[in-house]
Amino acid sequence: MKLTRRQFMQRSALAVSGALGLGGYSYARSRTFVVNQHNVPIEGLQSPVKLAHLTDLHYSNLIPLQQIEQWVEATLQQKPDVIVITGDFITAHEEPDNLQDLVDVLGQLKAPLGVYGVWGNHDYALIPERLMEFERMLRDRGIRLLNNAAVQLRPDLQLAGLDDYWRGIPDLNAALQNLKQDIGIVLMSHNPDILPEVPEWVDLTLSGHTHGGQIRLPLLGAIHVPSKYGNRFSQGFVSGPARGFVSRGLGVTALPIRFLCDAELVMLNLQPV
Repeated sequence: MKLTRRQFMQRSALAVSGALGLGGYSYARSRTFVVNQHNVPIEGLQSPVKLAHLTDLHYSNLIPLQQIEQWVEATLQQKPDVIVITGDFITAHEEPDNLQDLVDVLGQLKAPLGVYGVWGNHDYALIPERLMEFERMLRDRGIRLLNNAAVQLRPDLQLAGLDDYWRGIPDLNAALQNLKQDIGIVLMSHNPDILPEVPEWVDLTLSGHTHGGQIRLPLLGAIHVPSKYGNRFSQGFVSGPARGFVSRGLGVTALPIRFLCDAELVMLNLQPV
């Protein structure tokens, strides 16, 4: 019998936790997160930009609103210049009764250069009318979705966004068509599998989706990565050959368990070359 990804993750998590006696530890790790700082040189940038990268919130029965409030508070404490959310605001098949509660919390995110996002595959579990309503609600609270679109944040920095690689209609040409190649370009794509198609003149592609594997074993690495490239784009800085960064994300799916794979809020300090 072929297992779904959800069933695979559930059985793997239970097996690992049971075998190693780490169920409580793993559950605890799913409720904590780290703030990771990285310096990133960007061609054409004239002065530094502090970018906060959130992804894979997965608001659901496993991720309560109080958890998301902690992530929002931690983000604001970093005083970022711009905030991006690269998809999976919710978890498929666990649509919250009231999306307004989530929007009200996320609406607290503020940054001088704005707050932007793209959809992930789980977000497309919402029916089209509901997804459009969700986008409107986010926009009303100052969070702009850039699905196959771009915006100029400053004279020396542009931000583009791509629709979800699995469930959306991603159009890389549409997202990049009006960008200037001689100044900084950051691209948001929930799924890092787009990286081999991204031109190298895009300075940095930000993704999530993989959760870093969510469960990683010593020496072996991630048990499962939802990517056709296996572990190649599982986490951290990657090359497709275009440069990318894949966050381990903040939320979880299948089971509230992480092992050797802390949830992370990523702060990228973009630096002039």
